[in-house]
Amino acid sequence: MVDDANRDTIYKCVLLLVKTPHREVARNVAVAQLKIPEEQVESFLQEARSELIRAAAIHDNEEFGLSVATYRELISSAFKIKDYKEARANRQALDRLLGLYDRSAGTDADAEDPGTGDAELIREHLEPLGLAPPETPVVELARLAVSKIISLQCQLSSGETTNA
Repeated sequence: MVDDANRDTIYKCVLLLVKTPHREVARNVAVAQLKIPEEQVESFLQEARSELIRAAAIHDNEEFGLSVATYRELISSAFKIKDYKEARANRQALDRLLGLYDRSAGTDADAEDPGTGDAELIREHLEPLGLAPPETPVVELARLAVSKIISLQCQLSSGETTNA
């Protein structure tokens, strides 16, 4: 493990990895130019790779959060001007971003495991809402219910009081 005293060298290795995609070239440059001892170079480069991975994860999370917030704002704005077609399109895009469609793409056997009994209980609560035909898988009914709840929350936050 590399201690804090070597943090500057690790950051130089991060820059080296960004500029030099080939592992062996990066290793040679780290030894020759950064003066890292041969027996420690792999440790420094591994720590630099870890830093790159952590930075990428933070960036991805921030971008994801920004995208979700943007879609929610677009949905709310569309409801304010009563452009329900645009609101629905943005809601569907947000659902895709959140992976709700991917999760509902499983088989009926995955969605309605008769061994738990939960699927039928959930179905009993969701079917009366009339969100989809009776043969709709429970996972899809749940996705539609969540989508409806979020749409209603957007309407309420925009001050709209009409029934949806």
